[in-house]
Amino acid sequence: MAWLAMLTSAGVMMLAAVIGHVVYALPIWGLLLLYSSLGGALGLTLTVALMLKNGGFSRSDPTENSQD
Repeated sequence: MAWLAMLTSAGVMMLAAVIGHVVYALPIWGLLLLYSSLGGALGLTLTVALMLKNGGFSRSDPTENSQD
């Protein structure tokens, strides 16, 4: 599910950059840098939210896949 969060945030941010450039005549490179950082933050937030929703960061039995 993390790939879905990544694609969603990247798509939304790129769409916002294109709309800002075309509609408001804003410089594209500044927008790309701004929305890339916002997209990264949104992707991280969505990924953490999905991980927490699906059981968090810890496994139910940490010794199940142990290499020791």
